[in-house]
Amino acid sequence: MTTSGRLDSRVAPFWKLAQVLSVGGLLAVVALLLLAPEWGLYLTWWVLVPVLPALILTAPMVWRNLCPIAVIHQLPRRAGFGGIRRLPGPAPRWSALVAMVGLFLIVPLRHVALNQEAPALVLLLAGILGMALLGGMLFQGKSGWCSTVCPVGPVERLYGQEPLLRVDHAHCGSCLRCTEPCFDRKGPRAVLAMAGEPPCAGRTAASEAVLLWSSPVGTFAAAFPGFVLGYFAVDPGAGLLSIYLHLALYSAASLLTLVAVQANLAWRAGVAMKVGAAAAAGIYYWHTIPLAVAAAEATWLRGPVPGWVSGGGLVTSLGFVAFWFWNASRPRPGARGPAVGRPAAPGRTTAR
Repeated sequence: MTTSGRLDSRVAPFWKLAQVLSVGGLLAVVALLLLAPEWGLYLTWWVLVPVLPALILTAPMVWRNLCPIAVIHQLPRRAGFGGIRRLPGPAPRWSALVAMVGLFLIVPLRHVALNQEAPALVLLLAGILGMALLGGMLFQGKSGWCSTVCPVGPVERLYGQEPLLRVDHAHCGSCLRCTEPCFDRKGPRAVLAMAGEPPCAGRTAASEAVLLWSSPVGTFAAAFPGFVLGYFAVDPGAGLLSIYLHLALYSAASLLTLVAVQANLAWRAGVAMKVGAAAAAGIYYWHTIPLAVAAAEATWLRGPVPGWVSGGGLVTSLGFVAFWFWNASRPRPGARGPAVGRPAAPGRTTAR
């Protein structure tokens, strides 16, 4: 957002037009799923979804401004009958856990239904749209869905820690302070706040680690790389219960691995979470690019493509993730202290 907390009136009309087109695009995808299921499924899983991680890594607010579900979630407020309730007590903080569980429950359904059955995907989209609309009618601002229980929210926060391009928030004309900390308003600072940053005077590396890994945001950052790897490693023909168990084991192994590495290297919360983001995105594109090429061959190319197409896509996507991690990890002018390293020995001081 702008420093005043209000959307710049000069760009607001452009965002509104883009949001209308976004909702129209969603309706077109739904129509394609119903009328030409093979093409609708291909467009959803092998074009639109693979673009999202790169978009969120680059400019998370572009996605959050244009997400058609977010636009529909905000319709009640814009029409004048949006909710005025605030989420009670610690609900805003722990809503991240609800969103994480929702993501972990929905993604495995791709193997058993969503990848192959267009009606199942349409029903899922309809259910999500209904919940988002209801949330906008009951709760204030974006607290009824986008900033709390949206299953994509944990991925947005994980991948959006250090955007390559910063864009103003285009939903709220003025800040309603419906959730705190607000990712739309504070961006990376909100993510770090949810993970236990910034450090307090006298806080040890061990206490920082406890704050990080006991938070839903930190847990997700550590578990998500294993979850992504487990999704691609599991046998799609296994039963749903077996798939859930398989992904739970991969997620737990990932969580324990990153916790152990962070404890050994005494990484700060932000560093550990960026490692988790880069690992998850790299694993995703390593598996998705060849599958997307194969899906294109089967759907509309109707024949094989040269091997360099898949190889070039892999090099490009992994190079992009590496560049993002390098950019996210490099020291900034005026940064307060080292991002990585053990606490100073007693009697020594470090710049904060």
